[in-house]
Amino acid sequence: MSLLEFCESVLPIDYRDAQSKQLPHELPEFFRKLDTNNDGLISFSEYMFFCTLLGINYKHIDVAFKMFDLDGSGALDLKEFTNMLQVLRRSTVHNAKSFVDEADYVQMLFKGDPTGKVTKQEFVCFMQSLHDAMLQLEFNRYLPPSPPSPPPLAPNATVVTPSLISAKDFGLTLCGYTANKQLHSCLDRLRAIPDRAPGVSYAEFCQFNRVLDHLDEVDLTLRLFSSSPSEVNKVEFRRAALAVTGEELSNHMLDVLFIVFGSTPDGSLSRKTLLKALRKRTTRGVGHSRRRSLAIGEKVRHCVRIFGEH
Repeated sequence: MSLLEFCESVLPIDYRDAQSKQLPHELPEFFRKLDTNNDGLISFSEYMFFCTLLGINYKHIDVAFKMFDLDGSGALDLKEFTNMLQVLRRSTVHNAKSFVDEADYVQMLFKGDPTGKVTKQEFVCFMQSLHDAMLQLEFNRYLPPSPPSPPPLAPNATVVTPSLISAKDFGLTLCGYTANKQLHSCLDRLRAIPDRAPGVSYAEFCQFNRVLDHLDEVDLTLRLFSSSPSEVNKVEFRRAALAVTGEELSNHMLDVLFIVFGSTPDGSLSRKTLLKALRKRTTRGVGHSRRRSLAIGEKVRHCVRIFGEH
C-alpha cells in the first residue's frame, strides 16, 4: 500500500476537490523507521495493526497490563502481549485475529526478539508516537506546496517552508467524521470563514487534539459549571479545556469550531451536538459502532483490492 493510499484509508475524509488534494510532503519519522526496506510501502498486516492500535483507548492500557502481567515483572512477554492485544481489540472494529501478523509487533515492539519483553511505558510511548505520526500526516496534507528552492546566485537565502494550514482547512479536519445528515450544513458554514482568517500551526493542531483525548472530563466540567445545562459558549469551552488539560486553546481555533457546528447568534452551541461531533474524531473512525463498522468494512475491502494489485 502506498503512502497516498494509506493516508486516504486511515485519515478523516478530505472534502476538498481533487485538484486541491496533494500527497503529504514526507512520511513522518515514525513510519520511516518502520519501513525497514525503504520501499515507501505499508503492508496490509501493518495497516490492520495500526488501525487496531488507533482504536484502543489509552485508559484501558494500564489495567490490561496489570491483568496480563502474570509474573508481576512490569513487562509482558510475547504470549502475554498477544493475549492482551486480543482483549483490547474487542473494543475496536478490528477484532479478527487473522488480520494482524504477530511478526509485525515482534519487529516493532520487541525489537525483533520474540523472547524479549515490552514494558507498559514502551507500549504507551509506541502508541503516542503512532498517534503523533497520524496527526502529522493529517496536518501535512493541508499544507500549501513548498516554495521553490532559492536560485544559485543566492547561496545564503533562507527558504521559508509554510507552517500554517488555513482556518478553512482546519475546519475541514473537523468535518472529516461528521454524520452525513449534518455534513452539508457544516460545509456550507465553513465557506463563510474569511480567507484572511488566522491560520493554525502544527503546535496548535496538536494542542486541540490533546484536549480531545480528555473529552469526557471536559464534558463533565461543562455539565457541572456551565451557565446553561444544554448549551456551551466559547469562553466556557476554553475554560473547561484549560482546567482539565492545562491547554489554552486559541480564540481563532474556537471561532472555527463554533462556526462549523452551528453556533447561534449569541455564540452558544448545543453541548450535546458539539461533544457528539468531537467524540467521533477521538475514535478516528475506528471506534466500536455498527455504523462505523460498516464504513471501515468498506475500507478494508477496498484495501484488499489495493494490495491485490501490488
